[in-house]
Amino acid sequence: MINNETKLDSFVVHKMNQYIFFRLRLLPIVFINIFMILIIIAASFLDKSLLTLCYVCGGIVLVCDVIVVAAYFVGKKKQKQIVDNNFVYKYDFDADGFDAEMISNTQQAKARVPYNAIKKSYETKDLFLLAQNDISVFVVDKRNMAETDIIMLRSIISNKTKSKMLKKSNKDKNTK
Repeated sequence: MINNETKLDSFVVHKMNQYIFFRLRLLPIVFINIFMILIIIAASFLDKSLLTLCYVCGGIVLVCDVIVVAAYFVGKKKQKQIVDNNFVYKYDFDADGFDAEMISNTQQAKARVPYNAIKKSYETKDLFLLAQNDISVFVVDKRNMAETDIIMLRSIISNKTKSKMLKKSNKDKNTK
């Protein structure tokens, strides 16, 4: 059994917000934008009547971009609220899943999470991020874990979750 306590300090909350925003929301929008640009270029060579339709679609994508960027800044504002409420997550990992307990100044909650409920997982130099969906992420701080516990948890996550690929960002690899 692996136990971990993660305080949602400004560092952890910032990393969590980066993961949610960039990995889950921004990348699909970037790919859609690139696809729309390629369609507009192709339409300009093929059929001028398609060009107007492509401009309309491009405008819709641009509005979506503005909404996503606005959501990012709203998330940044909420980061301060999370840090100010002194959120702490306590995790107990076992063979079948993990118990997550959230404690803050204003609330307390407990949940049992089976490993097959984890859809995406990501590892940085300091954190494990375990996502059940696009907006719910469990953050496990590795900074206060023994190396043997980190190795064991990495193995559990890669073997027992639906997310088979753990990634380390290049930035984190270069800082070791």
